[in-house]
Amino acid sequence: MLSSPNIPTGLRLALRARFGWLTSCSLLMLFLTVLLSAQFSGRQPATVALDIGLSVIRLLLPLVLILMVQELVSREFDRRYFLNTLTYPCPRHSLLLGRFIAIATLILGLLLLLAGALAVLVWLIDQATHKAHRSHWIITTS
Repeated sequence: MLSSPNIPTGLRLALRARFGWLTSCSLLMLFLTVLLSAQFSGRQPATVALDIGLSVIRLLLPLVLILMVQELVSREFDRRYFLNTLTYPCPRHSLLLGRFIAIATLILGLLLLLAGALAVLVWLIDQATHKAHRSHWIITTS
């Protein structure tokens, strides 16, 4: 049903379309918003960091998904790469399925990376908050 060269070709095209740049910008945006929201909140910093981090992930993933679909599907037709790709003896639907499976794999990987980074950031913020409260409590009771 799905020929094997279409998925690696889609992954290669995604890397050529600067998916790494989008990933690093997404991580940087997540780091900045989580750290700044934890610093300037009146509530528990870890709770605010987790809430804002989840919201940032919910905003970034659809944006990256739209940009990657536009790059891998629409631009291929604009640049007429599909004429060369469709000359090979494979079903035409496997071309689009390969691209969409590649995009789904990359987006799932980005989701796992962002979720892991958010978990580490929230844990670090929680540890820093507990350490600050313990030292404040020791100073005030002495």
